[in-house]
Amino acid sequence: MPDIAEYILLLYVFFTLVLIVVWLVMPDVSKSAGEQILEEQLYITVIIPVRNEERNIIRLLKGLAAQTLAHRYFEVMVVNDQSTDSTAALVTEFQRQSSMNLVFLNLEDKKENTSPKKRAISTAVGQAKGQFIVTTDGDCEVPESWLKTYLDAFMNTYAVFLSAPVTFFSAADGGVFSKLWNQLQIVEFASLIGSGACSMAMKTPNMCSGANLGYQKKAFYEVDGYKGNENLASGDDEFLMHKMAKAYKDRVFYLKSPGCIVETESQPTLQHFYRQRKRWAGKWKHYKSLLPAFLAVFIFAANLSAVFLVATGHFEVVLLRLLMEFVFLALVLRFLKKDGSILFIPLTQLIYPFYVLFFGLIVQGGNTYTWKDRQLK
Repeated sequence: MPDIAEYILLLYVFFTLVLIVVWLVMPDVSKSAGEQILEEQLYITVIIPVRNEERNIIRLLKGLAAQTLAHRYFEVMVVNDQSTDSTAALVTEFQRQSSMNLVFLNLEDKKENTSPKKRAISTAVGQAKGQFIVTTDGDCEVPESWLKTYLDAFMNTYAVFLSAPVTFFSAADGGVFSKLWNQLQIVEFASLIGSGACSMAMKTPNMCSGANLGYQKKAFYEVDGYKGNENLASGDDEFLMHKMAKAYKDRVFYLKSPGCIVETESQPTLQHFYRQRKRWAGKWKHYKSLLPAFLAVFIFAANLSAVFLVATGHFEVVLLRLLMEFVFLALVLRFLKKDGSILFIPLTQLIYPFYVLFFGLIVQGGNTYTWKDRQLK
């Protein structure tokens, strides 16, 4: 039995080595050989589905208003999904004062709808003026170069789909536990962002984040949008990416650019974290492609093997795994400008195998959960 576990873990070590090499050679597809001239017909529509984001939405809108890309090249569409706080009033007031082209839509209540976010995005795409759609979330903050970077990448690559980096804000306030909890999430999420970027660079995309992605509006309709998974609350990002990758294999790219890093809120409590990760983990059973499902099983098996080997006193391969993981995570965190989080990699590595096993088992049953004060599945 230890031999089998070691073989699985050695395969995982080789897999991590591949990720390191791919990450190091991955180009920034927004870079061009010369200065580009923007044509008047190029236009981006930014879509932001929101529900109860009164704490965060103005921060995001200010970031969009401050873009280095001139306002005439983009519009912003905020789709309000039945917020019960002051989100709508805040956006409306900002709309009144801003010179930015800001459109505010109220999504009609539809009690039987199981995927309000997908419905919000689909509604906005139907009214979007832009050839390019870029999405983010109401609790995010975007850099000033965000949309210019996207537009450069679209023009340089003829991409139909772009996924871009996301990280968490570093906690400035709170007690020792709150700051530690925040740092652990930054490291854990960096592993998802880094592996997702590498899989996309290898033309086998398996994950992305709706907090920072873009695609051609025409391609959205050519792959029938969310048709086929519209009844699943999660997956407004990854299911669409898989469809795009199948239809346009060589036109799906990762936008590894420091000018395109989006920051968002980490989960404040264990309960919030549990709900979010349960929602994410429940998606893999519905993937049409076999590769993402295979990777999910492989990662589960590798972490199970690591726990077994430690429990039986076989440490050599486990230590090799920890070393390779550390190198990969440190590279990703440095790119994300989270150098301080590198110190928390070892602690995250100790917890991570149990975290993977826990969520891998818990999603085998029903996957009903509460999100934004709604019961979804």
